[in-house]
Amino acid sequence: KLRLDDPAAAAVTLASALDLEPERSDIQLELARVCSAAGQHERAVLHLQHLIDAFGQRRSRARAELHAELSTVLTALGETERAFEELRTAASIDQTQPRVLYELGKSALMHNAFDLAEQTLSSLLLLLHRAGGEAQGIGQVHAYLVLSEIATRKGDAVRAKDYIESAFETALESPEHDRRLLAA
Repeated sequence: KLRLDDPAAAAVTLASALDLEPERSDIQLELARVCSAAGQHERAVLHLQHLIDAFGQRRSRARAELHAELSTVLTALGETERAFEELRTAASIDQTQPRVLYELGKSALMHNAFDLAEQTLSSLLLLLHRAGGEAQGIGQVHAYLVLSEIATRKGDAVRAKDYIESAFETALESPEHDRRLLAA
């Protein structure tokens, strides 16, 4: 009997299913996810990389999502440089995913790539503005706070203050934005 709270057991079951139907990318993706949940990150990387390789040169939203997922697993492995590159790849394929843009902006900040971080978060703000202020659990407040941190690290206290003020103004516009500011 398969227990839903046992990712390692689920990985064994999914691996058996994949052996029976190796062409099923949905099984391989789920196997990668449960491997990661079970702490088998290296194995998850192999499955995700196999799925990405199957796309060849095609650049689709599905491939971008796989690069983003691979970035998350690589981060769990402590491979932050490679994770950063996977996020860059994901964003270059599909610039319409708020979560990817937000994570890339934060990662760029962590890697002191301030220009990339600012450009990415500015794109995110435009995307979120068109989406009504938030999408995929990311709100404008998040972007403004990271932009403030970038300005602070660049030594621009005036700009940092402006971004903080924008975050508060945005938060005052709706209870959801207010909740996000408090959570950040």
